Amino acid sequence: MIRRAIAWTVAGQVVSFAATFGMTVVLARILAPREIGMFAIAAAVSGVLQALAAFGVGTYVVREHQLTPAVLSTAFTINALTACLLALALLVGSTLSSITMGEPLVGTVLRVLALVPLLGIIEFRPSTMLQRDMKFSTISLITVGRTVVTAAVSIASALTGASAVSAAYGAVAGAVASAAAFAIVARRYSGFGLTLIGWRSMVVFGFQTLAIGGVAVIAFRLSDFILGSILGLVALGLYNRAAQLSGVPITNVYFSLSRVLFVKLAEDARAGRDITHSYLRGLDMMLAVLWPMLAGLALLSGPVVELLFGGRWLAAAVPLALLSIGQIVGLTYAMNYELFVLRDEVARQTRIETIRTILGLAVFAYCCTFGIIGAAFGRLIDPIIGMIFYLPQVRRLSGAPTRAFVKIYARNAGLTAAALLFPALAMIWTRDTVGVPYALLAVSLLGSGLCWIGVLWWMRHPLWDEVERLALRLRIPKRQVLK
Repeated sequence: MIRRAIAWTVAGQVVSFAATFGMTVVLARILAPREIGMFAIAAAVSGVLQALAAFGVGTYVVREHQLTPAVLSTAFTINALTACLLALALLVGSTLSSITMGEPLVGTVLRVLALVPLLGIIEFRPSTMLQRDMKFSTISLITVGRTVVTAAVSIASALTGASAVSAAYGAVAGAVASAAAFAIVARRYSGFGLTLIGWRSMVVFGFQTLAIGGVAVIAFRLSDFILGSILGLVALGLYNRAAQLSGVPITNVYFSLSRVLFVKLAEDARAGRDITHSYLRGLDMMLAVLWPMLAGLALLSGPVVELLFGGRWLAAAVPLALLSIGQIVGLTYAMNYELFVLRDEVARQTRIETIRTILGLAVFAYCCTFGIIGAAFGRLIDPIIGMIFYLPQVRRLSGAPTRAFVKIYARNAGLTAAALLFPALAMIWTRDTVGVPYALLAVSLLGSGLCWIGVLWWMRHPLWDEVERLALRLRIPKRQVLK
């Protein structure tokens, strides 16, 4: 079941990645950096408020050993209340010039985005229960539909002159499509019963979750606001494109795989099984995919930005490289939150995350005074601080020895180096970090992919084992049909 869930999730994310990536490229071609910066400010405000409203009640439902109708109704009630408060806060914020920086379009974006959390109320119960029941094929199809609708409406709005509001219209359209799909496809899980039975334990868990994930998200969103205030909307627009591009692999691969693996780990924990093997295998496969992607993005940041966004965005190339390296560092302690939740040590992570986030935000604010490259360098320091805090905790919570992590890091570092060989040779040959001919770039990327596959096979990497199992399963039904 876990392999089928991962396969569906990965397949769905491939399509979602294509749609999101295409939207990012097209919007950058249509809109100016200042327009992107205006949306980024609104998204930062919305993100901060969403983080404050993120009580993690969905995670509570997924991990609950004995799920009763009362627990599900209470989770729905708390989620609905926080969504309504979030929508109200966005409406109020849209009227404050200190938040909108005096830009009327920023206020318009906030008012449009206020609809998204309200639509999320409809899909909370069906989406959460589908996740608990590991119905990831359904979730993936709906997610793909939402992403495609979001991208299509965003691009269409930009082409018709909606400017900074384009992506907000797309977000609302995607939320409508997602809510409708969940309500129809998973209607047996739908319901609007309101109750607060047993709310105390859920709220305590929610505040702990907020202090962990919420503080990090708040700091991340505040960093956009700080950068915009110090360096202006044009610089924020450039930095935002770099940050969004470096985050595409994380959003489309890491979050999807970690969601599936969390359900598997929770299932093992409920059954009293050891989670060490599942965690290490999941980490190994994550790094095999994400490290080469992010390292390639860092190495080819100049050609990538010039090819995708155009020459006016080239100032985002160095920030993109630094932010991608930061993502690589952060993956060394991947799925730390899930481990703290499973071991019921959320309070401990609350303290760690609060200290780490405060330090990271202070460093970022200082580095912003040196321009967008300084800001990106400040963002790189944040996961380094995270390594100091989290690596010992991840080893302890997973129950895995240090040598197991060293083996995984070394194996995937070698895999990443092999995958970068051809692109690095192409850049050395042309002696240019930006103007690599597109034909040569395409050939080097093809060679990179083939080299990556070959090294996976040579190493007998766990990811290769999973690919072989999947291929075998796909062949068996075909043979049966032929018989």
